[in-house]
Amino acid sequence: MFVQSDFAFKDAQKRLIRGLDVAKVDKNRVRDGKERENAAMSAIRLAAITQAAIEAAKRLEEERRREEERERLLREKKIEAETEQVEENVNRLEVTLSTFFIRFCCGRVVGSSPEPGKRAHIHE
Repeated sequence: MFVQSDFAFKDAQKRLIRGLDVAKVDKNRVRDGKERENAAMSAIRLAAITQAAIEAAKRLEEERRREEERERLLREKKIEAETEQVEENVNRLEVTLSTFFIRFCCGRVVGSSPEPGKRAHIHE
């Protein structure tokens, strides 16, 4: 976007130079007050157009910065939400593994395999 605002600024400079060139009309051609007034008004109009172009370029640049900031904040919020989800999943997994370890690894199973449909007796 900086390239666009730079282009707009250079375009505005060219218009200002053209406006100044109009104001420097050969004195031989500017014989009465009417032509002089028209040349001055043209220069003023071109200067106003140039100023408007510069201000528009500044507004575009500011809008681009605001949009980039909004996008950055959205990315940060998304990363934060994903991080919280991962942490929650890790906590659930830790609880599940702890429960499994307590139930099946720490106790001694009495007897061989249980009958189908029955659980082995765990001696604590």
